[in-house]
Amino acid sequence: KMSVIQQGNLDERVAVTGNNEVTVLSEQFNSMIDQLQESYATLEQKVEDRTRELREQKDIVEEAH
Repeated sequence: KMSVIQQGNLDERVAVTGNNEVTVLSEQFNSMIDQLQESYATLEQKVEDRTRELREQKDIVEEAH
């Protein structure tokens, strides 16, 4: 699973079974991937928003000239 995630597939999760240290590790690993996926989505949205703002400013400047 880690290899798949390292290749960029953040939809992959580790199976959580049992009730021991490996179970806790699996849950924490999945939580970490959830947070990473959310961070990427937030960053992508910020880039899209900023790109749109820059295009709008560019259009205004071009119209003024």
